[in-house]
Amino acid sequence: MSRDAMKAAEREVEAFQDRWQEYYDSMLADWRERVAEEADSYINWAAGRAAAIAIVPLPLVDLIPLIVNETYMICRLAELYGIPVDDTVIATILGCAGGSIAGKLAACLLPILKIPIAAAITYAVGKVAQAYFESDMKLNRTELREKFLKEEREAKKREWKPIKDEEVSGAEK
Repeated sequence: MSRDAMKAAEREVEAFQDRWQEYYDSMLADWRERVAEEADSYINWAAGRAAAIAIVPLPLVDLIPLIVNETYMICRLAELYGIPVDDTVIATILGCAGGSIAGKLAACLLPILKIPIAAAITYAVGKVAQAYFESDMKLNRTELREKFLKEEREAKKREWKPIKDEEVSGAEK
């Protein structure tokens, strides 16, 4: 082959690689956007379910169901991101959200605040899980804790209402 033909072939290969990279980046961005939207739906659903669980007027009766709700949400988010979940992943996320259990215990003592606290904590745990999975589980405990506190502050500003299973749209039970 002549040099000109080799250079033309190299340019063609480079152009193909550039087009492929552009296509791949576009598809990846679309996938990330769709997954993030679905993750947000799961998180809001779980927070609404936490509000429904927190309606129980008896102290500490709702603690275990709230933790189960968060664990289920984490598992659903992991599945969405294609990440296998084990006890370590769940412990990392819930451990960094150490205020999760402490907040729920405090809420049990303040029945008026149980619903917004339970929903806000569940929402924050969900956002931490989402960030953790989006980072390919590379965020450290300090980063996860900071994310939890930030999201919890934001979530406490929202007006949370309990959801019923028949009201769920977009998120599966």
